[in-house]
Amino acid sequence: RLGASEVLLLGDTPDSYDAMAASRLTMPVSVVLPIGSSERAHDAIAQLLALNYPEFEVIVVVDAPADMSRLSAEWQLETREFFYRRTLETSPVRRIFRSLRDGRLMVVEKDPDHRSDALNCGINLARFRFVAVVPPTIAFDRSALLRAMAPALRDPVSVVGVGNHIERVPDQRRSPDREARFQRLRSIRSMMFTRLFWGHLRHGLGPEDGVVIWRRDAVLQVNGFSRRAADPDLDMMFRLQQHVSHDERRFVTSEDAFGQTDTDGPAEARRRANMRQRAALQAAASWGPGASRSVGFRTFAYFLEAELITPLAQFWVVSVTLAGAAA
Repeated sequence: RLGASEVLLLGDTPDSYDAMAASRLTMPVSVVLPIGSSERAHDAIAQLLALNYPEFEVIVVVDAPADMSRLSAEWQLETREFFYRRTLETSPVRRIFRSLRDGRLMVVEKDPDHRSDALNCGINLARFRFVAVVPPTIAFDRSALLRAMAPALRDPVSVVGVGNHIERVPDQRRSPDREARFQRLRSIRSMMFTRLFWGHLRHGLGPEDGVVIWRRDAVLQVNGFSRRAADPDLDMMFRLQQHVSHDERRFVTSEDAFGQTDTDGPAEARRRANMRQRAALQAAASWGPGASRSVGFRTFAYFLEAELITPLAQFWVVSVTLAGAAA
């Protein structure tokens, strides 16, 4: 528990972030970076290791064909025998590397599998109480992790997860097309909804495609991320908040953005939208009557409104408008 003098450090001003960065009482974090075969792995690792945070580690999970020779040369990776408790079942781990250049960096090479498998592997290897999962394609400032961890530092007992927005901005190297502008608007709308609604709910659900910080012990208690879920993160948000009667567990959504990323092409944008809608339908089918025992009726009702009803209403309005103009 934190004393009164320490709680004062947990505000949301730049001065408070500096105080948190210098405090020995700021809880350490394990940062998991599932890179697959991303070509931006080096830049993502460099950004993470430059974070202004008292104590953290970076666990890079490589679960797709990748050029390990380049990573090994850049970060002076050395194969190590690493003994850990394999609490969550994952596909086989081939090799584990430690960086001679920076001792906070660990690289894990494993057989390819579902995204949830990479997350479970990172949870197994994490040493600290909170685990942040960061996509390799975002850019962020050095205080990003301090901002993201602020809700968990205020209430580390009941908070089991924190969702953080990622702003999607058009690539400045080329003129934005219509799809890029729509993605930018959706990003702005998501942050606006959090500040108007999600931020005022006791139990919440995180934004689409964001940076999520999980409490490791809570994830282990529910046997990790599910391979059957269309969106493993959304599924975990529901599962972690089931037992609210005797042991209150809350997932909160931060009003701040962790960082920025480029807008996707039309094909990838459609794929992400379809996956989110499948995940919303799956959640509605699985948690319908039991949602009040998990996130609560208000949170579940707003989730259905935001993810299912609002898109259908928008489609109907646009369709009717076009039909009326044609008539």
